[in-house]
Amino acid sequence: MNTAPPNFPNASATDEQTRWPKVLGTIAIVFGLCGALQGLCGVASVFAMGPITQMLGKFTPATAGGPTLESTLAVTQKFAAWAIASNIFAVLVAVLLIVGGARLIKRRAKCRGTILLWGGLKFLVAVVAVVLGYLSMQEHASLASGPSAPGSAMMQGVAMFSLAFSFLWLLALPVFMVVWFSRPRIRDEVAGWN
Repeated sequence: MNTAPPNFPNASATDEQTRWPKVLGTIAIVFGLCGALQGLCGVASVFAMGPITQMLGKFTPATAGGPTLESTLAVTQKFAAWAIASNIFAVLVAVLLIVGGARLIKRRAKCRGTILLWGGLKFLVAVVAVVLGYLSMQEHASLASGPSAPGSAMMQGVAMFSLAFSFLWLLALPVFMVVWFSRPRIRDEVAGWN
């Protein structure tokens, strides 16, 4: 009588090596959906800004020496076309990430090209967002009492830190994906898919 346990093929080793497509594909789809929703909300907010400002104007007293709601709205409207265009572009880029994530889950070789294209376009989205944020911040700062106003240097520093952090945050996933898909082992594995 043979007392050795039965010998089954070791499926866990191959499962461990190929589990990443579902994980990264799911992350890509979730981030893509969130990005598309954020872009759509950005477009809607541009159109909602006027009515919201008018409603707030009825309840908010003017501050002495500070900007009025009307002047703030005028600056915001100055960037409205750019905001709409950049948010629509961000939605399209997010849809590209969703497509790349779906292809990755299905283990399609085209997922690599789609995700690398998304990474490049996401970099462009990040640059446009930070540049528009900076220009808008400068315009809004000019409405205040001027550079000699108390706390204006500190507020400029906080705003610049916020823009720098936003830029790094926007690039975190694209940089990871580009590095991941540039690895030779991953590139070879993806090339072997349908």
